[in-house]
Amino acid sequence: MKNNGNFKNAGSSRAKTWRNILLILGAVALIASYIADIRDPHPGTETQDNRPFVEQVLKDGFQTLHARVTRVADGDTVYIKDDEGKEARVRLLGIDAPESKQAYGVQSAEHLKRNLRDAEYHVQVIYRGRDQYGRIIGKLVADGKDLNLDQV
Repeated sequence: MKNNGNFKNAGSSRAKTWRNILLILGAVALIASYIADIRDPHPGTETQDNRPFVEQVLKDGFQTLHARVTRVADGDTVYIKDDEGKEARVRLLGIDAPESKQAYGVQSAEHLKRNLRDAEYHVQVIYRGRDQYGRIIGKLVADGKDLNLDQV
């Protein structure tokens, strides 16, 4: 029998075909998972109305206070005055917005101000503690809307 080289590579050709099929199936599965996550990223949670979220975090050891925002320092820091007249600085949890002098810093702060104006600057601050600078690290919720998430 004459060996023209094709017989030798027949097994590896079949293996390559199966490998390619498995890669394609894996890619399809990843894409389907991504699409499903976009449509409903967290089944059972509400995206606009965060009242269930607020109730859950309070059960998880967080504290909440009602306050009025007196000043927006930038897109991730605000000054508040609570119902008792105490003032504090709040750093938005999970947000790292550009500083005012950086690119898009002014736009980031303006976006936060617009959301606060819609709620007449009244917010709920949900927090667990403070950072090394004494700032409250927390989430701002106004009229059931998660302002931290909206900043993203």
